Amino acid sequence: LPTPFNSPFLILLLILFFQESYFLFFQQMYFVHYFIIVAYTFLPGLNMLFVAILFSFIVNIIIYFKFYFYYVLLFITGIYC
Repeated sequence: LPTPFNSPFLILLLILFFQESYFLFFQQMYFVHYFIIVAYTFLPGLNMLFVAILFSFIVNIIIYFKFYFYYVLLFITGIYC
């Protein structure tokens, strides 16, 4: 795997990751901590910083999808109810 500082895609991921709100950042640190332990146990060759950034990015996408899904659900129920 490439290191986080020699790949344009990973630098873009870094920028997107640190633009997130600090609330989400601290909220997901709990998950990232355990994910790093699991990944380090089963996949010792991985770059842990890369894994943590990628995992946090995925968690952010899931969190935002839940929020948007909730608003769409409210909008639909507001129209039909």
